[in-house]
Amino acid sequence: MTSDEVLGMARGFQGARILLTAVEHDLFGHLAGSPRTAAQVAERAGTDPRATELLLNALVALGLVEKHGHVFSNAPVAYEALLPDAAGSVVPAIQHANRLWDHWSALSEVLCTGRPAEVPERFPDATEDFILAMHVFASRRAETVVALVDLSGVRRLLDLGGGPGTYSCAFAHRQPGLEVVLFDRPPVVPIAQRVTSGECPSGQIRTMPGDFLTDDLGTGYDLIWASAIIHMLSPEQNRALFAKCYAALNAGGRLVIQDGIMDESKTQPPDAALFAINMLVNTDGGATWSEPEVRAWLAGAGFAEIGRADTPVGSALMSGRKV
Repeated sequence: MTSDEVLGMARGFQGARILLTAVEHDLFGHLAGSPRTAAQVAERAGTDPRATELLLNALVALGLVEKHGHVFSNAPVAYEALLPDAAGSVVPAIQHANRLWDHWSALSEVLCTGRPAEVPERFPDATEDFILAMHVFASRRAETVVALVDLSGVRRLLDLGGGPGTYSCAFAHRQPGLEVVLFDRPPVVPIAQRVTSGECPSGQIRTMPGDFLTDDLGTGYDLIWASAIIHMLSPEQNRALFAKCYAALNAGGRLVIQDGIMDESKTQPPDAALFAINMLVNTDGGATWSEPEVRAWLAGAGFAEIGRADTPVGSALMSGRKV
């Protein structure tokens, strides 16, 4: 890596901050349907005219907005992805990233304390933004990932911390007649019900509110699917959760984990190493965990036939069978 590349890395926040601010103030929404001057956009958005013009110019430079004379309009990608009601909208994910910005900005403090900083919450819909952001990410990979999971003999599946239900839907579509129980915290369940009601086969998915660290998971499952869960938890919490999963499975049932599983050095893959910092600034004990660690936790809970399969989308699946 060269010194110029290092400097580029240090300035990499600039484009991200411009995009986050534009979405936060719905500038793409104010340009939807009709080109407008910067003054007109500022009046609609309640922002400063000079600042708005400078930001719109920067969005043009980034390829997100177009400019003809003194008039601005959305670029095609804005209509495809940067309006809340667009078919390919990534707005919830960007709103979630806006919230993460505040937490990441406290990294220097976190490095000294080892604990997440107390960051004022600026976004009243943070839970919904997070869950819908997970839907944006998962919808791009769920069908591909679910195809790698052996569902032979699986009649009842627990989607642990299932969030918006994206994977629940994918499993239901893949195996008609499969009963899927989506388990997540009470504030998440209504969001999941809204998402799954429009996208999932009727009658196959049931929601179950609760906290998987403290509440009973139920029993009688042939497969427990835990996607993007273990990185939120400490080693002690993961060990306890794997034991609960073991007790909830039928004999011969399997726990299948999807996550960014790291090598023993915990430096590869690079995305997982960076994501560990996201857990550092947002959780008390979360991180991205290595394959030896996950194997040890599964074995400690009693699982046998422990295995790993890498997915084409950069995650890994680790599984164990109840004996």
